[in-house]
Amino acid sequence: MNSVRSITQNGTFWFAPNLLLQKFSAPSFTATTKIESQLILDGERCGLVIMGTEWAYIALVKSNDSLYICTYEGLYERCDKALKKTGFVVAITNTSYLRVSADTEGLCQFSYSNDSNHFENLGTPFKAKKGKWIGAKVGLFCVNPNITESNGYATFNWFRFE
Repeated sequence: MNSVRSITQNGTFWFAPNLLLQKFSAPSFTATTKIESQLILDGERCGLVIMGTEWAYIALVKSNDSLYICTYEGLYERCDKALKKTGFVVAITNTSYLRVSADTEGLCQFSYSNDSNHFENLGTPFKAKKGKWIGAKVGLFCVNPNITESNGYATFNWFRFE
């Protein structure tokens, strides 16, 4: 998935042009993906998102020539603080396993792994909210918040539900 420019409204995903989303498939589930990032510009990010009127995601993020795994939360409103970082760690490599677990109440917890066996929670639990005309969704993304075009990309080797 190419890193597509999405430079509007302080990083809100409501206007992101390349979210690959699916409605929640069950009352509770775990979604996991293996991702390899080739991000070039500062601020580029790729990862796993829970999308609705409020949204949250876990992503590999390029910043100051380093790579981080970060969690963020946002909401659909027109303000300067639409995006809030809720957790971060330094990424050991450009390949990571990202996961979100959702319970029957819609409470979602993001986690990451370097080896696909041991996952560490990151960020705070997030309550999924339905969208404007359909329910909450889970999916993948790769965005570039810069005005400059980028050749950055992410390879999602697989995306699995349990």
